[in-house]
Amino acid sequence: MRALAAVAVVVSHVEYLRKSWGLHSSHDLAPVANLGSHGVTLFFCLSGFLITSLLCVEQARTGRIDIRRFYLRRALRIWPLYYLTLAIGLWIAPALLPHHGFRVAAKLLHTDYPWLLAFMLPNVAITQSGSILGLSVLWSVGVEEQFYAVWPWVVRHCRRMLAALVTALLLLAPIAREYLAATFPPEQTSDENVRPMLALARLFPVESLAAGALLALILHGGKLWSRAGSTAVAVGVTLLCLLWLWFAEPYHPLFHLSSALLWSALLAVVVSRGALRGAAGAVLQRVGEVSYGVYLYHTFVIAAVLLLLRRAGLHDGLLHHVATYLLVFGATFALSSGSYRWFETPFLQLKERFAVVASSARSKASSPRG
Repeated sequence: MRALAAVAVVVSHVEYLRKSWGLHSSHDLAPVANLGSHGVTLFFCLSGFLITSLLCVEQARTGRIDIRRFYLRRALRIWPLYYLTLAIGLWIAPALLPHHGFRVAAKLLHTDYPWLLAFMLPNVAITQSGSILGLSVLWSVGVEEQFYAVWPWVVRHCRRMLAALVTALLLLAPIAREYLAATFPPEQTSDENVRPMLALARLFPVESLAAGALLALILHGGKLWSRAGSTAVAVGVTLLCLLWLWFAEPYHPLFHLSSALLWSALLAVVVSRGALRGAAGAVLQRVGEVSYGVYLYHTFVIAAVLLLLRRAGLHDGLLHHVATYLLVFGATFALSSGSYRWFETPFLQLKERFAVVASSARSKASSPRG
């Protein structure tokens, strides 16, 4: 599922950048344009599910949650690649890739933008400075880090009422978002200090994280689980998800809630039925394993590929489109695999020293970014 989410984000950004460069693009088709939103929503559902599962199992087995070890594991998994991407976006890409989108980041070096990113507040930075090529993808990593900062304390101290709390978050978040939209319309809010906070409140996907967490609690309690693996349920949920991919409107007030419930239902089906076998399963597993790198590197790769094709004299058309996808996916996977093996693995090995609960596989013992 991490692999599918990563591919959805990459496809959406390929089409977006093709359009922004004046090339033929499918980004005007809503289902294609919305793939990125669906992919990120699925990532958040996976985060809520995986982190809550591990915390609940740790608490059940040991009687407590070692929050210091939790933070160390998260830092060792998330921070190295996050800060490498930050360095690439602020200094390396503006120097090596002659595109105005990267040069914007260089112009912001003397503002508070780099500091917001350095202190894990990229979702705040994007509300102030807008979308910056190569760095805007960090906003979702910031959301997850803020979730990790709070959630182990919540699970530790609210275990008995955790299901009720998660359900309340799931249901109240869209109401709060609508209240903010009605009370403080962005175009009518003149206070420059208030506007970013309002944008951030609308951006934070509480429903997705809560839906994943609720699914983890249901699984941990063993309730109604076997039925999720039936063929009829699996087919029905899959069809609903495909319809949602085609017809969903990301700016609808209930988009986050509806998406969170659907992707969590699909996750329930996947977990109950087990891993996909054969070559397809192996490919998805490998892409999922390096999906954190795919997510963070892919915009740099897309821009580099488009520049390369332009310099090669290939300007547009079917051949350009095919070449773009082949080069983007090939180069992104190669770069992410190399990064995983030679840059991320040493940190992952160190991370395992602080593990309290062993997951079924190293790549599953963490957030949807790995």
